[in-house]
Amino acid sequence: MMSSLVIDASNIISGGGLTHLKELIKHAEPREYGFDQVILWAPDKTLDQVSNNTWLEKRTHKYLNKGYFYRFLWKQLVLKPSLNNDTLLFIPGTGYSSGAGKVVTMCRNLLPLDLDELDRYKYKWHWFRLKLLRYLHLRAFQKADGVIFLNEYCYSNANKLTEGIGNYEIIPHGLNNEFRFYRENYAFEVNFNLLYVSTLDLYKHQWIIAEAVLELREQGYPISLTLIGEAYGMSDKKLRKTINKFEKGSQYVNWLGKISYDKLNKYYRESDAFIYGSTCETFGMTLLEAMAASLPIACSNKSSMRNMLKDAGIYFDPEDIQSIKKAILQLFNDQKLRSEIGRKSHDLASNYCWEKTAAKTFQYLSEITFT
Repeated sequence: MMSSLVIDASNIISGGGLTHLKELIKHAEPREYGFDQVILWAPDKTLDQVSNNTWLEKRTHKYLNKGYFYRFLWKQLVLKPSLNNDTLLFIPGTGYSSGAGKVVTMCRNLLPLDLDELDRYKYKWHWFRLKLLRYLHLRAFQKADGVIFLNEYCYSNANKLTEGIGNYEIIPHGLNNEFRFYRENYAFEVNFNLLYVSTLDLYKHQWIIAEAVLELREQGYPISLTLIGEAYGMSDKKLRKTINKFEKGSQYVNWLGKISYDKLNKYYRESDAFIYGSTCETFGMTLLEAMAASLPIACSNKSSMRNMLKDAGIYFDPEDIQSIKKAILQLFNDQKLRSEIGRKSHDLASNYCWEKTAAKTFQYLSEITFT
């Protein structure tokens, strides 16, 4: 028995959601799981980055290339009328739409579910948006026939906020093999180069990491920080203010902005260590990439990071400068420690691959459809 699968990727444009969608389509074998047709709805620039397959039909609409209000209209006027009882609707960007036979969604964003983190944006436009997303996400988790979570931490937090999530599966993201690198040498020459790859945002705390690095620099430690990621909210202002507090701040903290995905690997390989300061993380894709590159890691002790990094990192409180400085100095002062946790994190990263993610995802979609 074969069935049709519709993927609503209407709100997937960039970041981890786009990477997940691209790799899922690239490695999927849907016919093995009973799906003879897969229809993918997405904006034009998303479809352009997704590989073509004989089983895949790409569809777009003028409303999908506009803002949120138009995407809402598209769901009501275009998507819903196209669904029927023989269709499984998969929404990898979190959401719910009636009309299909069954619906599977994903938990891709913990920020709306964490009230403490959400309140960092209090009374700003983004705060109201997150409040709306909180309602929509919890509604989707309750009404969907199945929910995919990226780890146990995400499931536990979402489940506490609902009356109980019924059918769910834990399916972590995979990893591109280009990031896998076995590091032979953990010595550094003159400067100890820290790397932080993530969007700049209020819950990512890049400006606090920068201040810790610059204070260590003033104390005579040859440490520098490279930041990669585009900025949201007031995070860039906070970062610039921090850098400008120090006489030579811009020499030792280098914010590169957004770097294309295919160029990231160079920075992982050329850095001496990785630092990650988020207090609300659904998965941490760049953390996994740093692990695969055998980098020694200083990591936030908040949110879901321990699910992935386990005992292969040095943990710190990302809102406490002294805690951050202590973690950085542990890595700076101990080459043996850098080697031990770098290789341990590399081994942990070997458990993640997109082939496994795609197979588990379509197996779960099949179970929801045919049971």
